[in-house]
Amino acid sequence: MKISNIQNYDKIITTYTRYQVVDNPSDSNINRGWKDDEVFEQFLAQRATGYSSYDAYLAMILPKLRLTDNTIPTYEDLEFASLSRQYNLDTAVIKYLVESGENEQSNPGICLGA
Repeated sequence: MKISNIQNYDKIITTYTRYQVVDNPSDSNINRGWKDDEVFEQFLAQRATGYSSYDAYLAMILPKLRLTDNTIPTYEDLEFASLSRQYNLDTAVIKYLVESGENEQSNPGICLGA
């Protein structure tokens, strides 16, 4: 059995900065209670085929959203709210072979932190 020890977790764990509206937004119409929850879910849904950077996605999508709703903040009106970690276990799955005489089986397995 051969097992590789993963030393670089960049493709397994991704940390994203989450945002909230600053105390004094540039436009008085901006909703100070706005949270990025809906936009973040949209970002995650398109991540595999679109933007991989949440900041780049926000800079692109917020102006489009403001065209129909002027209470949506601009990118410049956002500040740090929290960190969100996303785990991609698809890249952590390994396959190992169990040899038992004439029969050979391939089984998926995973080991994170021992």
